[in-house]
Amino acid sequence: MFDQSFTYKTISNLIRKSDFAKNPDLIDKDFKSQIVNRCIENALTGFTENIDITKNFFNGKLVCKIKLLQDELLLRKESENIKRLTSVKQQDRDSIVNNLICFLNEGVSYKIYKLDIKSFYESIDTVEMLQKMKKDIAISKPTIRTIETLLNNIDGFGLKGLPRGLQLSATLSELIMRKFDNYCQNHNNIFYYSRYVDDIIIITSALEKQSEFIKSLEMNIHNG
Repeated sequence: MFDQSFTYKTISNLIRKSDFAKNPDLIDKDFKSQIVNRCIENALTGFTENIDITKNFFNGKLVCKIKLLQDELLLRKESENIKRLTSVKQQDRDSIVNNLICFLNEGVSYKIYKLDIKSFYESIDTVEMLQKMKKDIAISKPTIRTIETLLNNIDGFGLKGLPRGLQLSATLSELIMRKFDNYCQNHNNIFYYSRYVDDIIIITSALEKQSEFIKSLEMNIHNG
């Protein structure tokens, strides 16, 4: 059974080779123990202190990066918990392209829609997201509490939605989009559907009215 608790073992297992390059002192067992134990303490308290985050702008969008390893490890554990408990995962670009090529070679009548969600991360309603997570009995209270505290910290930046640049944000966005994905995958007129973050490819029977079809997609994205 998957262990979503924040223990020395579960946190230590999340340390990567790249972390040793950025933090050479991790080779020292005492230093490593300090980092892991701080991470566990933060998980128990829900980040009582402000998280040390760097802020940069890329293409006019605010991108965040966690500075301290103990905080990064905690967010990795949060992301892992949600992925394992909800089975959400991001589609692979290469497999999407290969599947699309195979479908288009079948020679049937179709219509292709290439869409994207404007300001994807910023458009996510984090208040509604947290309310839904709290109703999900599979997700532990410490997981939800630390996510909520992280978002409260980032609110001080004047940021709307989920912060770009964090692995946890990518996982949470996949969780939010799960209902929309199911809607498209079960739609009678949709032959093929794929999504990579906010880039969407849809192939239909070409029998639908385009304006009504697009409107229905927009409504279901916002009701996800």
